[in-house]
Amino acid sequence: MPQLLNLPNELLFQISEYVSATDRRALFKLVGVNRRLNRVAAPLLVRRWPWMVDWEDIFIDPFALYLLRHPELRRQVRRLKLLATVGWDDRNRSLRRPKIGPDELVELSTAAAQAWPALDDCINWTEQIRSGYMDAIAALVLAWAKDLTHLYMTLLRPERLTIFILASQVARRLLHARGPQEPQSEPLPLMKLQHVYYGYRDTVHGVDGQYAAPFFYLPSMQTFAGYRVWRSLPRQRGEAADAHLDVEPGTCLTEFPQGTSTIQEIVLENSCVSAAYLSQVVRSCRRLRELSLELIFDYYPDDDDMTASGLAPSILHHAASLEVLHISWNDPYGDFMDRDADGSNALEECLRHLTCLEDLSIPSHLLFSTHQEQGRHRCRIETSRLPRSIKRLKLEGSPVEIMWTGEPGLPESLMDVAEGFEVLLRKSGPDGEFPNLSKLETPLFLPDSLEGDVVAARLRAAATATGVDIDLASH
Repeated sequence: MPQLLNLPNELLFQISEYVSATDRRALFKLVGVNRRLNRVAAPLLVRRWPWMVDWEDIFIDPFALYLLRHPELRRQVRRLKLLATVGWDDRNRSLRRPKIGPDELVELSTAAAQAWPALDDCINWTEQIRSGYMDAIAALVLAWAKDLTHLYMTLLRPERLTIFILASQVARRLLHARGPQEPQSEPLPLMKLQHVYYGYRDTVHGVDGQYAAPFFYLPSMQTFAGYRVWRSLPRQRGEAADAHLDVEPGTCLTEFPQGTSTIQEIVLENSCVSAAYLSQVVRSCRRLRELSLELIFDYYPDDDDMTASGLAPSILHHAASLEVLHISWNDPYGDFMDRDADGSNALEECLRHLTCLEDLSIPSHLLFSTHQEQGRHRCRIETSRLPRSIKRLKLEGSPVEIMWTGEPGLPESLMDVAEGFEVLLRKSGPDGEFPNLSKLETPLFLPDSLEGDVVAARLRAAATATGVDIDLASH
């Protein structure tokens, strides 16, 4: 410890930053060692809210009050997690009663009027804070935390959240700026935001994806991740997305930019989105590096449902820059894999055009073609569908139904799949069609039997010969 204390404060702060990023509990111990370390390291306690990763259900108002009392710490906030925030016009406020007193709420409201006056002019923001609405208080924290980089929101009814109105106002301020060099008396909020997680709390409904649009205008954004992002909520033709709110129509910015967003990674988990929505999200990005989609479908089929032919153009739009592509879907109606009159499918055909793709995860039937032979379903791998640049390939599910008849040996359909993977492995290696392929994860389930062991050994031998690391489901 004496050697540590001999270091200058600048180095002590860098060490404390490392501790803050790797072990938050150790940071709490560090600030209690002595007064000097407390002065150096204590500001880092506000880097992340909640303070501890495992504090899942925590109120934002005590944190806002702490920042009110310590304005010098506001620029230290980097990560903010908001859980189940209730909209400002939600009548059931028992879910989120403030933990601070009425006088302290008045103090916060007074500070809010100075932090971002435009929001108060729009929705009477200060009155909402005095009433104890959590989303209004959260918006105040966002207005203060000018160096915030990560924002996680697991929300209820996001179309009624002050946060999205604040983000819309910031985005419009950027759009209406006369030029990039226009002087600002005070830095705008959200300018350093890089990562946004936008999700819904339960597993029944979802959040309207249009309300994520303001974040695509922010200049430092890199990643947008969504959970249970839903198709746009139904509204009358020509009606503004926020027309049903107690605000002026158009207050929430719901139009995505066109090819100017700095976002490079889009991740949508367990989401039900239309081809039109995904297209506007993807086309808003200047250069997309990663697209990860876990698609689900609504309980009631709709003409606006996502299909393979609707998904393919969104992927091809960034064919020259896409490096990571993960696609999976749960299609209870069997309508996703729509085919043209000649039997072709746009999604199957588009993969080969992704010239920079390195990491690909897809259902295995996108890589296999099936045909009938003597009344039996047979399959054949189509390696021409893969781009030459592929490094890591993960296939999920079987391309055909494996029929176990109880007869000796392995089913023909299983052998077809195994032979397909062997063909792919033989085409890998420095002199093959796929010289960069280094990892292959297969869904091939080989039984624990002599026949299964023989096939597994053959695949491993082919993988070893070409320098590919193969992962078999059952071996």
